[in-house]
Amino acid sequence: MKLLKYIFIFSFCSATNGYCQSSANDYTLENIIEIAKSESIANKISVAHHQRNIAQYNSYKKLFLPEISFTSNLLDYSKDYFSVIQPSGTISFQSRSQNYSTLGLAITQIVPQTGGTVSVSSNLTRFDDFILKEKQYNGIPINLSIRQPINAYNEYKWLNIIEPIRLENTKRRSVAELAQISLLTTKLYFNVIEGKSSFDLSEEAYKTFQRLLNEEKEKVKFGTTSLNKYSQIEIQMLDAEKLRNAALEDLNNSIVELSDYIGIHISKDNELLLPSQLPEIKIDNIDLVSSMEKNMAEYTEFKIKALEAQRDLEKVKKEKYKINVGLSVGYNSTDNHLGNVYSRANPRQSATLSLNFPILDWGRLKETAKAAEYNLKEVELAIESDKKIILQNMRRAVNGIEYSLKDIEISRKMLEIAKQRYSLLIDQFSTGKITVTDLINSQQENNVANQSYIRSLRKYWENYYELTVFVK
Repeated sequence: MKLLKYIFIFSFCSATNGYCQSSANDYTLENIIEIAKSESIANKISVAHHQRNIAQYNSYKKLFLPEISFTSNLLDYSKDYFSVIQPSGTISFQSRSQNYSTLGLAITQIVPQTGGTVSVSSNLTRFDDFILKEKQYNGIPINLSIRQPINAYNEYKWLNIIEPIRLENTKRRSVAELAQISLLTTKLYFNVIEGKSSFDLSEEAYKTFQRLLNEEKEKVKFGTTSLNKYSQIEIQMLDAEKLRNAALEDLNNSIVELSDYIGIHISKDNELLLPSQLPEIKIDNIDLVSSMEKNMAEYTEFKIKALEAQRDLEKVKKEKYKINVGLSVGYNSTDNHLGNVYSRANPRQSATLSLNFPILDWGRLKETAKAAEYNLKEVELAIESDKKIILQNMRRAVNGIEYSLKDIEISRKMLEIAKQRYSLLIDQFSTGKITVTDLINSQQENNVANQSYIRSLRKYWENYYELTVFVK
């Protein structure tokens, strides 16, 4: 697939009421699209969305870096009375005034391959008895511990699979959103052009009938025409004036819509030019499929959905049996003097093995696993269906590009003929060779040809921007 150089498709500017002329106040389609890509709210939302996703990805990457944490509880003071059972079985209430202080430092590392954690820690506790005026320290100078689930669902494994695809999807989605901005801007741009064309044609028709009415008015004075013909022209002039006013309202509305979307003010003094050259795209169906898979955000979203469904299925299946192993080795000591806690520390070890599995759950886990399997199947089928719809839409856009090139040339020729014929019939009407009906029919043919030409260009550009999402 290649984006070929621009080629000239038409050179017929006069037939489109001067849209190909250029001045300081003119805008081209490319100008307006570039403005929309930088100034529109849609683009700013897209940029914010992209930045948020990048931040989420960076957060995921930092999840696998060692985490250093400090904990402290400097004050846990209490002054109260507590009960003490005497040898005789009676209770004696005694007062106490105590404080506990703790400090802890730990380094924790996730092991994504196994789903376990490894940590190295150190902590110190001080106990003060203010009534007995005693203090005591308890400390673990260093401790190494490992916590490892056995044959369990590993969240970190799936994060490592899915999150890089999310990042790729973020990049593709940004490109797709820019293409969507270009497409919508193109539609709004051509709305203005069509509105301006309609207004110009209705204005021209109004002025033509106004001139013809003045000519007929003079003829009425000399008795060379009928009042009926004069009335027909007057009615057509008034009708043209109504159409002009309606076209002006539509034009103003389309200008406001375009201005609001792209983020800058466009006025009636700004001329929006019809594109004088068209980009040609050469693509076949094989390239279409491979390019969609390579570039479209939808395809990375499909992958994410499928992987998430596979992840959920694995999670359900491994929920049935839970086995966790814990190992811990280090040093521990207690003393009335702080220095002795570290100089006289003794080895400490611990090991844990925990099991958790249902004996009778009435088939709940089994049915949950079935639901997850059916969900995976449903997701896979939905993805295949969506792929076909996207492929159909893209093939339609490709076909639209091909047919639009032919349609543009035909519409251009029709417009040239209709404009020449309308100009000729205006002169013939002035000499009385044709009727008002003939003139009106010719005017309508000219209007239809003009709008048809603009719409054929519009169709080409809209199809083009539908395809730019995966054209590189």
